[in-house]
Amino acid sequence: MKAGLLEHYRVFVAIARSGSLTAAADQLDTNQPTVSRQLAALERELGVALFQRSSRSISLSDAGRTLLPHAETLVAAADAAAQALQASGHALSGRLRVACSVAFARRVLLPALPVWQARHPQLRLELLVGDALLPVIKSGIDVALRLGAPADSSLVQTPLGVSRSAVFGAARYLDLGGRPRVPADLVNHSCLLAPATASPWRLADAGGHEEAVAVRGGIALSSVDLLRDAVQQRLGLAMLPTWFWRNEELAPAGVERVLPGWLAPPRPLLALTATRPGPRSKAAAFIAFVREAWRRYEPA
Repeated sequence: MKAGLLEHYRVFVAIARSGSLTAAADQLDTNQPTVSRQLAALERELGVALFQRSSRSISLSDAGRTLLPHAETLVAAADAAAQALQASGHALSGRLRVACSVAFARRVLLPALPVWQARHPQLRLELLVGDALLPVIKSGIDVALRLGAPADSSLVQTPLGVSRSAVFGAARYLDLGGRPRVPADLVNHSCLLAPATASPWRLADAGGHEEAVAVRGGIALSSVDLLRDAVQQRLGLAMLPTWFWRNEELAPAGVERVLPGWLAPPRPLLALTATRPGPRSKAAAFIAFVREAWRRYEPA
């Protein structure tokens, strides 16, 4: 194989998967002119046009569709060879792009990252933080961490554990409005709503008995971080993940867990990847690290 041809194939695969030269450049940590030059070089080498281009889009040509599975195999084999070297004693290096929610990054990942950095000092971790699920392939994301099943069923889903939610309220709010004793009492309170906790709220006790309560409230928020802040501002009760506040942190925050014997149904914590990570890959190492870090927060 001619020098540099492997990287041209890697560029071709990235463009085909992302559907954009710009997205491929971001994925490969380079710039769009470089991607364009490498694609042109590969097309000259093969003597065919691999994409059909217009002013607004780029799509595979017949030749590109024929080449793609072979190019993917070639790139995967090269990556597997690099991983084999790493497994034989070479440290993980390069870049790893991870997407997760703001709350998960702040509460779970950031406290654990010193351990990750100590283990993999030659690996650059890029955290893409936001509550919207970015397209994994088009955004060049290696691992996306999300609660609940994704809309894109083509992604590989690796279970990491489960998250449970409970009802929380500010102690001063509860002092004035009273403390619910059973789930039905929630209808007498101002309940803060979010897309993931829309009415009705479903709660189950330790025996598995489940109740659905059509809660009401005058405030709806799009961010769970804002829900937490709203609780502390005594604006009402909110359904929040139990890992937002550990038991020893509730009183100092002026917050109480309401209906302590009741929890919302579990939601899976998933690592989403475009392909199944090899056992010695950067993605696999990070997924194992998150599973380890999550044990501090996962409900019993």
